[in-house]
Amino acid sequence: MASTTATPPVRTRLTTADLVQRGALAVGVSLLAVIVVRGIVGTLLTVPAGFNPLVWGEMLTVTASAALVATVVYGLFDRFTKKVARNFLAVAALVFIFFLFPLFTVVPTLPGSTTTLTAVAFVLHVAVGITASLLRGRALLGL
Repeated sequence: MASTTATPPVRTRLTTADLVQRGALAVGVSLLAVIVVRGIVGTLLTVPAGFNPLVWGEMLTVTASAALVATVVYGLFDRFTKKVARNFLAVAALVFIFFLFPLFTVVPTLPGSTTTLTAVAFVLHVAVGITASLLRGRALLGL
């Protein structure tokens, strides 16, 4: 009778091309989510022109920047840590929580702010936060 021993899987680091591909996908999906949610909101609600959290240019710039920074952070974790997904998700969760503070303290004080518009800004935060998962795992992306 032959015996077998289990060996732990060897983690391979992402190639630069894989990281760029995942980052581009994260940016694209984040922007798409924001465009869809903001488009729906724009047809259902009146958004004051000066209500910065829902102004198109600022919203898209912040979204793309957040996804790009997340990609860089993921790349650093991939290069320098063994538990990439766990570390990345922990940092992403902390950043998400940190960015909720201004959402619930500053946004309600802006001219034209309503509870509904603050809720929409929250939904946008969640939608962008979820796309962080696009940076994880080959199985998720089919890569």
